[in-house]
Amino acid sequence: MVCLFALRKFIKRDILPFSLYLLATAVFAYLSIIQQIFIKSVGYQFFLIRLFLLAEFSLLAYYYMLQLHWKHKKIVIWGAGSIYLCYSLFSLIQSAPGEFDFFLVVAESLFFLFIMLLFFYEKMKYSLKEPVYYSPQFWFSVAFLVYFSGNFFLFLVTQSNIQNQQFITNYNMMYGFFTILKNIILCVGIYTHIQNTNNRRDRRHSRIDTQINLDYVR
Repeated sequence: MVCLFALRKFIKRDILPFSLYLLATAVFAYLSIIQQIFIKSVGYQFFLIRLFLLAEFSLLAYYYMLQLHWKHKKIVIWGAGSIYLCYSLFSLIQSAPGEFDFFLVVAESLFFLFIMLLFFYEKMKYSLKEPVYYSPQFWFSVAFLVYFSGNFFLFLVTQSNIQNQQFITNYNMMYGFFTILKNIILCVGIYTHIQNTNNRRDRRHSRIDTQINLDYVR
């Protein structure tokens, strides 16, 4: 519901990929629920996860391509995206229906950790007009930094412990914790964006009212 509500608020070009990411998250969440209730197929569940990872990687990569000022950003992001797509297709062909390659999420986490650190470096360097926490992009990046850094080592050791039921229980708890924390911080970013939009509208109306009053006095 938060994803669908936020979509109405994000209409600017530089933030549109993020709104599409929210939409993709909502769609895949509903598909996952339907799968668990009606289909109950591990192979289909893993296929949905692979599709979501591709959508997540593509939309977040495009979003940060618009946000970053780094002159080599297009080469790095397009190159990493192409390699990730090729490996995803290779992994899909090579893996059995009931298997999942956790290297996909490890590679995605590692790549976006690099992108987040680069984003924060640029934010600290170029954001001189107002504190960085006034920016919704800052909170979005904090959310994904927490999510990818918190789950990176978890993803890294999951492949070798997938048969351990106790590990899977702990995995679900930790993954759920960092996912919920990510979503809470994303909500802070959404609220910040709404507040900034309202403040800009109020300032614009205030200038219009001032101009009307000046014209009346004349």
